[in-house]
Order: sequence, then structure tokens, then C-alpha cells
Amino acid sequence: MDSHLKQKRTLLALFHISPLLNFAVPFLGLIIPIVIWLSKKDIDPDYNRHGIHILNFMATMFLITLGLALVFGSGLAIGTYFQIPGPAIFSGGALAFFSFAIGVFSLYMHIVNARRAYADEPIEYKFSFKLIS
Repeated sequence: MDSHLKQKRTLLALFHISPLLNFAVPFLGLIIPIVIWLSKKDIDPDYNRHGIHILNFMATMFLITLGLALVFGSGLAIGTYFQIPGPAIFSGGALAFFSFAIGVFSLYMHIVNARRAYADEPIEYKFSFKLIS
């Protein structure tokens, strides 16, 4: 494998790993993929394709998390306001569980697709809405 191809595969793998920076510094994992995608999308179609997949997945996970927070957060608020412990405890626990599950799933998908990008295999983010095309 020539050095240019190896460097490209390495950068694409790092591109898929970059959203994980959200675990260390909030919003850095959002800013870096957008900057990489905007700066490289016109240079190479692979960066455009990978960037679209990454950003669609990140947007999908955000929308799912937001929807869950609204549903379970309202149950938590209503249960707390009316001093009914059942809905408050269930909603708080469900919100924590699903937030954790989405975080673990995102971590898994980014790592798997980074490996696939480095191996020049087709990438696939499960449950991703096609918001950017």
C-alpha cells in the first residue's frame, strides 16, 4: 500500500473517531468532524461520503436523545410536581438508562466504522436518518 493511500485511510479512520471527543470536551466532537468535512469534501469524494455518514449519525443520535429527554423528562417533571414517586422514579431511571445506551451504541458505531474506513470496507451507521445528502 502506498503512503498516500495509507495516510488517507488513517485520516478517514480518525475522522470517524473524532466525534468521541465529545466524551472529553463537550462540542469538540461536533466541531471537528464539521470542520474536517467542510475543508475536505470538495477535495476528495471519500471525505464527503464519510463526512455525510458521520454527521447524519450524530444528528440522528441527537434527535433520538432529545426526543427521549422530552418524553421521560416530562414524566419526571409531572411526577415530581404532583409528588407521585412512581412516574418520577421510572422516568428518571429510563432517561438515564437510554442516555447511557445511546452513548455506548455511539461509541461502538464510531469505533467499528473507523476500523472499516481504515480497512477500506463499506461503512454503515445503523439506525441513521439520511438528513444530509
